[in-house]
Amino acid sequence: MTASSRPGGHGPLNRQQFWSTWWVLLFGAVAVGLLIAVCIRAPFAYWAPVAALTFFPMELYGLRDASDPYPPLTQITREWCPRWLTFLLIYGFAALAGGTWFHFHRRWWLAALGALLGWLTAHFDVTYDAPAVAQENAKYQWYATKLHLNALQRRLVTNQQQRDFRERA
Repeated sequence: MTASSRPGGHGPLNRQQFWSTWWVLLFGAVAVGLLIAVCIRAPFAYWAPVAALTFFPMELYGLRDASDPYPPLTQITREWCPRWLTFLLIYGFAALAGGTWFHFHRRWWLAALGALLGWLTAHFDVTYDAPAVAQENAKYQWYATKLHLNALQRRLVTNQQQRDFRERA
């Protein structure tokens, strides 16, 4: 059983490796559970052992072989989540965790500042990195196709073709 796929590959980036659906869903549940724990002010003394027993073994197992159906979370997010959203969430939740565990009075403000920094990092990273722009565009095209947004998909293809033409010129 695969997630959405198209001929020749799987997912928005048309990868050749099959990923286990149960693994991807379990990894997502573990990650979301750890994030919710930070939101409800779980103390670091409880959160860290849970992360050490759930998240880290899955990440390490996923890193051991790139061709097996058990990817690390970093590859799952790279495949399915726009870069700007990934960075926004990572930076925002890291700031929220720091604000929680260091007892900041306005931890959500710190989280918002961290999220803004994450978005800015992704925005400028993609701005200066042409292959990343093409990769993100491929994701958006795939989602537009799946959501039957044909006009948007055509516009994304045209925009990418124009960028490719400018780079070659």
